[in-house]
Amino acid sequence: MKILCPLDFSETSLNAATWITNLMKETGGGEIHLSHYIFLNRRSTLLLSLDDIFKEKAEEDMERSIVELQSISDNIIFSYSIHLSHPKEGIVNSAKKENFDLVAIGTTGLTALKDIILGSVTEYIFEHSTFPVLAIPSGMRYEGLKNIALAADDLMLRKIDGLNVVTKICQTTKAKLQILHVSEKGESLFEYDPVLDMHFKELDFNYVRLPLENSLAETLNNYCEINNIDVLGMIHHKNNWFKKLFVKSSTKTELYNLKKPLLVLMKIKL
Repeated sequence: MKILCPLDFSETSLNAATWITNLMKETGGGEIHLSHYIFLNRRSTLLLSLDDIFKEKAEEDMERSIVELQSISDNIIFSYSIHLSHPKEGIVNSAKKENFDLVAIGTTGLTALKDIILGSVTEYIFEHSTFPVLAIPSGMRYEGLKNIALAADDLMLRKIDGLNVVTKICQTTKAKLQILHVSEKGESLFEYDPVLDMHFKELDFNYVRLPLENSLAETLNNYCEINNIDVLGMIHHKNNWFKKLFVKSSTKTELYNLKKPLLVLMKIKL
């Protein structure tokens, strides 16, 4: 896989780079491109020279970071770029231009989901991108992948073109895939779609139908904790089921409890 990993050289972003490097090591290698974004709100021509100063410092930090990451695996090709732009637009533009398979980004605070709710660079990327994004919570150590859950509603399960990243990760790590459907009260029964068997025929997977608890967030939180889920995947598109996670929740504090990497597959068209 070819992965974009933005770095601001904080502990959170460096941890995300380490996490994704360990994943790539387990999957047999690939390419990781580290990117850094310098944004100065210029009020004076005196600030123009600061770009060069920050860029030089970023190059030193990049080279140091690559040496440390390269020590994890010799099968990964590292490269980097430094951009004079805001990280929000910069990350989205970089991912589109180079056609990366995945963007791996660190999240601050308690969880990846907290960043989505409160507003962040991560939220902007979710809203403006068409590529998968893996949000890795601060302090999360890579300890292998054994169980990956993918939460989706009925219609999303019928549109599976965007699941190649999930399939590849499961194949290479031998992780078990659990497809989750949360049933809301009064919802008609969902007939299992046999196309899932065709698409995931080489994977160890099962389909799980969960009754909605107090909220969608609480339902997913509880399932992930009880079943030792290592990564939770979701599908995101406009006016979607994904946003119900935030809109319908009676309280947002429950979302903070999900301390798992969050893989978001973007804007599936129905």
